[in-house]
Amino acid sequence: MRPIFSIFLLILSSVSCLFSQQVTSLECVETWEIPFTLVTDSLNVKKEKLQISALLKQPFALSPNTPTISTLQAGKGGIFSLKETKYKGQGFLSTYRFVVYTPHYTKITIQAKGTARLSLYHEDRLLGSSLEPTMQDSLPLISVPLDLHAGVSTFYLRTLQLKDDSIAPQISVLVKQKEKSSSCALSFNPKTPQLLSPQFMNSGKFLSSVALSPSGKYILAVYYNIEDKQTSYFGRLYNNKGEVLRETKELAFYKWTPSEDRFYYVRNEGKRRALFTSDPLGQNEQMLVACLPEKGQPFLKGNLILIYQTDEGDKKDPKVQFVRDPDDRQKYWRDNRSLYLIHKGTGALSPLTFGKQNIHLSDVSSEGKLLLIRSYTNWHKTPYYFNDLYLFDPSTAQTDTLIKGDVDIRMALFTPQKEEIAILGSPNSLGRIGNTLNGKNLVGNGYEGELFLFNIKSHQAKSLSKEFKPSISSVIGDEKGTLYFACEEGSRVGLYQWTKRCGIRKIPTSESYIKDFSLAKGTGDIAYIGQSETNADRLKKITARGETVLWDLDAEKMKGILRPVVKDFPFTYRDGTSIDAWYYLPPHFDPSKQYPLLVYYYGGTAPTQRYMEGRWSLPMYAAQGYIVLTLNPSGTTGYGQEFAARHINAWGEPTATEIIACIETFIKEHSFVNKKKIGCFGASYGGFMTQYLVSKTNLFAAAVSHAGISSISNYWGSGYWGIGYSTVASYGSYPWNRKDIYVEQSPLFRADKINTPLLLLHGDSDTNVPTSESVNLYNALKLLGKDVAFIKFTKEDHSIQEIERKLRWTESIMAWFAKYLQDDSSWWETLYGKEEQ
Repeated sequence: MRPIFSIFLLILSSVSCLFSQQVTSLECVETWEIPFTLVTDSLNVKKEKLQISALLKQPFALSPNTPTISTLQAGKGGIFSLKETKYKGQGFLSTYRFVVYTPHYTKITIQAKGTARLSLYHEDRLLGSSLEPTMQDSLPLISVPLDLHAGVSTFYLRTLQLKDDSIAPQISVLVKQKEKSSSCALSFNPKTPQLLSPQFMNSGKFLSSVALSPSGKYILAVYYNIEDKQTSYFGRLYNNKGEVLRETKELAFYKWTPSEDRFYYVRNEGKRRALFTSDPLGQNEQMLVACLPEKGQPFLKGNLILIYQTDEGDKKDPKVQFVRDPDDRQKYWRDNRSLYLIHKGTGALSPLTFGKQNIHLSDVSSEGKLLLIRSYTNWHKTPYYFNDLYLFDPSTAQTDTLIKGDVDIRMALFTPQKEEIAILGSPNSLGRIGNTLNGKNLVGNGYEGELFLFNIKSHQAKSLSKEFKPSISSVIGDEKGTLYFACEEGSRVGLYQWTKRCGIRKIPTSESYIKDFSLAKGTGDIAYIGQSETNADRLKKITARGETVLWDLDAEKMKGILRPVVKDFPFTYRDGTSIDAWYYLPPHFDPSKQYPLLVYYYGGTAPTQRYMEGRWSLPMYAAQGYIVLTLNPSGTTGYGQEFAARHINAWGEPTATEIIACIETFIKEHSFVNKKKIGCFGASYGGFMTQYLVSKTNLFAAAVSHAGISSISNYWGSGYWGIGYSTVASYGSYPWNRKDIYVEQSPLFRADKINTPLLLLHGDSDTNVPTSESVNLYNALKLLGKDVAFIKFTKEDHSIQEIERKLRWTESIMAWFAKYLQDDSSWWETLYGKEEQ
């Protein structure tokens, strides 16, 4: 064979406005010798001739992790000369892999030239093919325009050599990029440090929960893996040494029995569901219950086997519906859950609760007594939602109503001191004995968590956390009476313990954000899942000897990923209020340059927290070339009761004023910020804040509101939790007595003051903040001739969950900011087309 091949390497040209790069390395990942075919007819039933080269267009199953057989390097001019292979069959099929890495969205054209039969795939999508060898080597056999999103894109080049070929197979691959995107440098090196991207945040493994066995000798970690936009859950079992003993999908649904190192779980036995237990290694299996109800998940508390069953109320007329209650709009409001005791062996059910209101089991004592919380509404008394707490003994029917008609009673736990129970509530619970604002006659923020000790005999309570600023979110007790709890420490989540002798003390942890924790009640050992501003999930265990790492998932996921850089920005507002703020730098930050600034906030009382992964991953946005600033303004929980209480009847003020002042100070102190390119974004109450902010200032060049509230009165009446949330955010205030809040603070009634390009995002099935909140503001701004866009996500509620929609949601936000803050509308136009003039 004589090689006949020439190629002209394109260079940067002012005429073509293209920047071209040659692929110089291919990884061979598949070789296949094609056997001969027995041909009995010249045509098949479709009147087609046999065409072996059609194999190039067949689907195939390879992944970016498929091992490399060999590596092929390009020669002069970027030409790959394929080896002439001796084979026994009629041909030889080879698959080569190469990657293209881009830090940001970009448009490319990819071209394949040469003399060989070939096909080109992007991931699993066929881009093009050339099924016959050719002598015309100077023209592209395949030329395809593509949109590449941030991250690594994997391409496969398949070639076919046949026995009778007389032309030496040679190929080359060229990637062309628009000149104005050349700053978004492409790389073909799979080892190039990558940036955090939407694809990274929506793929791979994420730790979900952790559970220590009663003795503390075993740790069950549950994680989920997102692959090909599908989510699967797995359980991984560790021993005390950190060794992995088991890892299966079934383990994700196993639970520890209360007092032994044994699992319990449900499995189908024929047509019946049965409850089993086994040891940690899955041996010595025993059946606890032979026949379970068709619905509901059984759980073990103390020595009891329990299950909730739903009693369905009368159905609504599909044509005409009489509304019985403000909450009757909710799908399951007419139904009621009752608690049942399951008898071992037969599975017979005995009701432990009965009534119209839901009763929640909070704890079971060693003697089998129950702490039950009843929740109900009284629409004639603020705050409308109330709780009773019962101590109930099923063996004697003795019932003690410990608390009647109180508010915010979230959980109650037995302690070893049998006359005392621990209660998690709010500053407004138990006669406000834990409220530090009593002297000012102020209602506390109901979302702030406070811990109490309650005496069963005297019915007297005392606050354990009154002067403790962090907000308590979950509590576990051990056998010695020590209480362990996770707390919002402002932007961080930490672990603490309380003892009668020492009060509240912090448990040292090496992570900024504790996602979940578990306690071995007999030993006091703790296992937890945590992450920080610059790292992904890690599983750790704390014993008397200190903290050890069981699973460093961060090390696995962040290999080859450029870590974010975060810095604190302590800010003091002019009235002396200290605001917790911090910011992320873009990759390869150069302080001599100027960067666009993104500002993220919530403002709806829950704090923005210091984690790297998540729906609102701020480091991911920084990786797109932005400085990202975030802060927790007045009204945020976790900074003390007075600070949290500022949320009540605020609805934008002083929150907006603090945010603007913080941004102006940040710009003044940091010359690397382009003050003409500032964007802001938030969701839910943060979406309301976005809308309100752009009605108050022209500081921003672009803004994004997801599921934002535009009319406070409409949200109050129409959102499923509008009235309930307003008992905190608008305590004592209503549309008829506070028009200054419900009208003047509503962005819809300030629409004529909005001049910032605004993107509105909303799920079309949002029951929390109705979709009409975005519809109304969109219509108003359109009538006013303002720059506004509105995107609805079908079959999605308050947050976007389905992976494909979530990716599109994130990309829409990024494309909107790129259009206005980076002067690049290509991504937005690719997603939604050019706007009509």
